[in-house]
Amino acid sequence: MAKMVRRLSVVVAVLGVALSPMTAAASMPWPQAPAGQDPYAYQDYLHSPTPPNDFDPNDFKMNSAVDPSVPPTAQELGGVMGPAVDKAWHVTTGRPDVRIAVLDSGIEWNNAGAMSDLRKKVYLNWSELPPPQYTAGGTLHTACAGVALPARHANTPFPHCYDINGDGVFNIDDYAGDPRVNAPAHSLFLPGVLTPEDLIQVFSCYDAATNTLGQFTNITPTGPRHCSNGAENVDNDGDGFSHDIAGWNFMERTNDPYDEPNYGHGTGEARDSNAEANNAQPTNRGDVGTCPSCMVMPLKVGDSFIADVNDFAQASLFATDQGVSVIQEALGTLNHSSLGQAAVDYAYNHGVVVVASAADEEAGHHNWPSSYNHTLVVNSIRSAEVANSAPSTGAPQPGRSYLVLNGCTNFGGHTIVSVPSVSCSSEATGKAAGMVGLVESEARNQVALGKLKPYAPGIAISAEEAKQIVAGSADDLDLEDAASPYSPNRCETHPVYPAGPPGNFTSLEGGERFHSIAGWDQYTGYGRVNTNCMVRAVLNGKVPPEAAINGPGWFSNLDTATQQSFPITGHVAASRAGSYTYKVQIAYGVQPHESDWSTVYTSTEQTQPIDGTLTTLTGTQVDAAMAAYTPATYAHAVDPNGAQ
Repeated sequence: MAKMVRRLSVVVAVLGVALSPMTAAASMPWPQAPAGQDPYAYQDYLHSPTPPNDFDPNDFKMNSAVDPSVPPTAQELGGVMGPAVDKAWHVTTGRPDVRIAVLDSGIEWNNAGAMSDLRKKVYLNWSELPPPQYTAGGTLHTACAGVALPARHANTPFPHCYDINGDGVFNIDDYAGDPRVNAPAHSLFLPGVLTPEDLIQVFSCYDAATNTLGQFTNITPTGPRHCSNGAENVDNDGDGFSHDIAGWNFMERTNDPYDEPNYGHGTGEARDSNAEANNAQPTNRGDVGTCPSCMVMPLKVGDSFIADVNDFAQASLFATDQGVSVIQEALGTLNHSSLGQAAVDYAYNHGVVVVASAADEEAGHHNWPSSYNHTLVVNSIRSAEVANSAPSTGAPQPGRSYLVLNGCTNFGGHTIVSVPSVSCSSEATGKAAGMVGLVESEARNQVALGKLKPYAPGIAISAEEAKQIVAGSADDLDLEDAASPYSPNRCETHPVYPAGPPGNFTSLEGGERFHSIAGWDQYTGYGRVNTNCMVRAVLNGKVPPEAAINGPGWFSNLDTATQQSFPITGHVAASRAGSYTYKVQIAYGVQPHESDWSTVYTSTEQTQPIDGTLTTLTGTQVDAAMAAYTPATYAHAVDPNGAQ
């Protein structure tokens, strides 16, 4: 039996409110709307040429700076340290209507440091909440008085009257002056600091139909709950989840995604993608997420990053129906099921990108849920000291590399891109999810400006278009040849750097340099993510066509001894072009070179999307691909770390 790599290519012709002490110097969204500007016209102001005060200019996980200690070769990407998130923010910092669901261990409402970065970033479901109250002129007022509210349904945009401070976002700050939530008894975890946990405790007995608010007879976070008005099972928005105010707990089947063991993994994930910007304190710089103006939806699926895949599946379905743009999962599940694949497919078909962790063992084994089809699998690269070679003399010189495969990250045939990070594939997943949030945000900006046609009603770009943008904008990591000159951040004007020495695998210890090649490879995918080029592709209207293979499934075997016909099914489309053609190519092995691919089918000109059979491989074509790849004729460099 032969295990085949699959590839498909497409060619296309108000009022101020009292705030908690934690909000000093904060900015959500960032930057805030200038005075007199519509705060809901996000496309007009949510971008910044200068970074926020909590951005670390030396952080290789975020920046675009060049390290002069790195030889300026194509092999080292010119010494550019990171994925240029800072330059992407020149275009967009995200949008509050772009939501990222974090499927993980829940969120630590009791973690003061984390809440300083996240409490204002948590998405609130207005349909399960009463309008905020506030005091003005010594009189208690209720927001939205006299306003005809829309029907309470999941994913209905919040009425602007809920945003009582008029900052363009509905979040916890809009309840900062509400006497119902400011009672000390309700500050369960952080006295004096208002968090979404307080809303869950106070308003989980709210009945919108009768406009009554009962009281809990049991106020513990995870115990059985009863309301004095009998509203414990009231589902105000009709989505099947009672009082889903700020996420959901799919492990314990409650409306509180609290990380009760305080494992912290989900909290860290939320900070990676969504941590608030511009809220540095004198004694604590804090974090800034890659999408600082997006919102986060915490969904608990386990007590750690180890979970039941069916809880992941249910959370994915819920998140999609709630209108999220990105599902962020840095999980390793104990199992996998058809429901898991169905949930990923459902998200994918509704424009939701599932950003998935490759896992953390420096191995090529299959991790779930990332091994499902239609996921965007990321792994981790980091920095390390290295004895590099000068580009002209070849003499050793000390320095660093920022392209080292992290010792706690996986690789394999499903790797899409590598993300600079230190905390293994988990941090890579969080950072990448925020980057995809920026792509989605800029797509919505361009739709709002009338410069981009929506992919479908309510969907600015499809999940496949977003995946193609991420892959197509990545900076290729080629340690084998590095034969082509390279311009970092090629979406802008930069110097062109010369090629580096071929086969440069020995400048680091074994297990740090792996056999990356030109184009796609199993260790770094299509290369290091380039966030700046991602968002500029959308800004400039360069949204690529769609190409996805559905069958044979990932890692399927094609056995020509028992079968001579292999239908290749999938989806191809170029909705932003008048017509297109597509090719189906085949090559043997997990990491073929570009020259190893052979075209087995070229379509005629198409004007409509195709879903179904794209071509049918014959047993002869499969055998020919195998015959073309033999040790006797394979002339490419051998990986000196092949035993790793």
